[in-house]
Amino acid sequence: MIPTISFYVFKKRQSKRGEVKVYLRFTNDRKSNYKSTNVSVPGNMWDHNKQKVKSVYKLSNATNMLLERKISEVREELMHSALKNKHISSKQARNIAFSKTNLSFFKIADEYVAKFLKDEKFGSYDKYKSIYSKFGHFLGGRGATFYDIDTKSLNDFQYYLKTECKNKVNTIHNNLKAVNRIFNIAIERGIITSNDDPFRTFKIKQEKTVRDFLSLEEVAKIASLELVPDSYLEKCRDMFLWTILAGGLRVSDVLSLRKANIDGQIMTLVIQKTNTPHRIKLPDHCFQILKKFMDKIEVADGYVFGMLDESAFTASAKKLDQLVASATAKYNVALKEIAKKAEIKKVIGSHQARISFVTIAAQNGIPLTSIQGIVCHSKMDMTAHYSKFTESQGSDALMDLEKKIIK
Repeated sequence: MIPTISFYVFKKRQSKRGEVKVYLRFTNDRKSNYKSTNVSVPGNMWDHNKQKVKSVYKLSNATNMLLERKISEVREELMHSALKNKHISSKQARNIAFSKTNLSFFKIADEYVAKFLKDEKFGSYDKYKSIYSKFGHFLGGRGATFYDIDTKSLNDFQYYLKTECKNKVNTIHNNLKAVNRIFNIAIERGIITSNDDPFRTFKIKQEKTVRDFLSLEEVAKIASLELVPDSYLEKCRDMFLWTILAGGLRVSDVLSLRKANIDGQIMTLVIQKTNTPHRIKLPDHCFQILKKFMDKIEVADGYVFGMLDESAFTASAKKLDQLVASATAKYNVALKEIAKKAEIKKVIGSHQARISFVTIAAQNGIPLTSIQGIVCHSKMDMTAHYSKFTESQGSDALMDLEKKIIK
């Protein structure tokens, strides 16, 4: 059985100029696959019932003749294949007609996403799965090959993200970068050439962002806050302060810190994100904060800050990731309340402890190489990105230089 072939236009996928792209639709057993004809017409000039361009369109004859030629060529190719096969699915028909069996964009995308799941990187898995799902929805299905996605498709997707999804510039950047990654994999595997890459002539826009960090004075204000003893807010404040004093650990490592990781003032653990060992001696006040929490743990081991239920220790990696995400969300809400009480107008979350440590350390003369080791950055440029340049740093540097030159 040969699938039925017809023309199809996605009404909602109009370009800025009001044009729609005409697709070939292969339908069999109520399943459809699509292939672009690379022919675009004004949306109001397409007759959905007759499946052709309306006669009032000035290029109607030429456009309809071109479309008829394309569909005739496909039908001929399928007739030859039908002589060898008793049954052809809609997907097979599409592949046979265009000889692009191995060119599925979403096949490579699924493999890419599955690797994150295999490596138990659940945050990345959820992020990229969502992006490719969004892209598939925009394309009208998951049947697109690499040759179906051109610069116009990318421009339309960018516009869709901005207008329909209300995404901001950097979110749009991340979505397009994820699509670009699949094209890079296809080039690496020899599935397509660099000349077939639409990103070769497509620029992904990005805005520079500066994340808030706390100054020494603001950290001191938080440290001196009078909060209800043993309250959740006090616990969150102490954990935030400890994170800064302990070298800006990521919140996942802080929440997962256990009594067994502490031997005297020595803290030893494996950083979850990079799977690298980390060992450091905690400063005196930093250790005293930690000891206050550990003294409340009556058993031999347990989560130091008590933000995770002890059942999390034996949970699956995916379940633990969910529990950490939930605890982090609750913690961030508390930090916003703490900032409000300290009369700090910056937006504060768990990550500000890490950024603030790097910034304060750099501003107080600690070498970036030392900071890199403390925060366990794999690359120096990440540490440099976190160590914010301030106006006072520039002024101080110029004054110091002047003193050395003018004596």
